Amino acid sequence: MTDLIRAARIDTLGHDPVVASVPAPVAGPGQVLLRMSAAALNFADLLQAKGQYQERLAAPFVPGLEGAGTVLDCPPGCGLAPGMRVVVSAPATMAQVIAVDPAAVQPIPDAMSFEQAAGFQVAYGTSHLALTARGQLAAGQTLVVLGAAGGVGLTAVQIGVALGARVIGMVR
Repeated sequence: MTDLIRAARIDTLGHDPVVASVPAPVAGPGQVLLRMSAAALNFADLLQAKGQYQERLAAPFVPGLEGAGTVLDCPPGCGLAPGMRVVVSAPATMAQVIAVDPAAVQPIPDAMSFEQAAGFQVAYGTSHLALTARGQLAAGQTLVVLGAAGGVGLTAVQIGVALGARVIGMVR
């Protein structure tokens, strides 16, 4: 691997990210090294870039909360192997290579593209939690989804249908 990789970087809160060459990460003890193929862009990422998210990061930082890629190296016994296609839920996913805890990494099926996997966790996780745990949506109920054209809205529509609800999607 080269000494430098490309990464999106927020140098100043409230300003656009820049793509920069940064030192390649080295996996610490017990960490997994991943070559990223896709990273999701979520509303939380936009808020972080402005310094308005609940978990504030000091600039400079590499944005991203989720992505997908391939295992380059991993500790023995972690259930992963080099070459495995995976999804990751961790900070700084908008870089070519990242080092993370194995608990943040899950294998993805061959039928799922890196792009699909990268945007799966936050949007679907948010909708699923809201509809099942908080909303206790049940078959036969009616679900109205405001903002049904956005990421979380689209997933709420799909999950609502899968749960057997009558779904009404609204967009502007």
